[in-house]
Amino acid sequence: MILRLSTVIIALALLSCTSTPTDSSERPTSGIAALKKDARLGEEVGRICFAGQIDGFRTFSKDMVIVESGLRKEFIVETVGGCQNLRQAQAIGLPSGLSCLSDMDKILVYDSAFGTQTTPFSTERCSIRSIHRWNEKADPVELDGIRPEDIEPIMEPLK
Repeated sequence: MILRLSTVIIALALLSCTSTPTDSSERPTSGIAALKKDARLGEEVGRICFAGQIDGFRTFSKDMVIVESGLRKEFIVETVGGCQNLRQAQAIGLPSGLSCLSDMDKILVYDSAFGTQTTPFSTERCSIRSIHRWNEKADPVELDGIRPEDIEPIMEPLK
């Protein structure tokens, strides 16, 4: 009797450890993939250029930021693997010598509104996965837990 009971307990324990495979449609999406049906998301662009520095920005999520370039053109930039300080960014910039950004370039994310700081870990270099046009005036759609009201503007858009 004890042998049977222990066999049943071991069998149940092993069954609880197995996982059932899920297809990719059941997995939560993140990044640009989560916004594929959002009307605000435009086509992917190869690069964006700035007149010196980024004109304005606001964070969208832990791995995406909306940047302004020139005449109120907005782009959503997705970073690779999440950018740890992006949600709390006080300033973002371009690496020295760059005036354009493209895939696999880096943006500089600062935890100070004054940009470069000498304190450790105050600047993070985040690699860019993709850049898409962004139209804030289009009707947003709630997808995979990212809601329009979750956007935390850091800097007011240029008027």
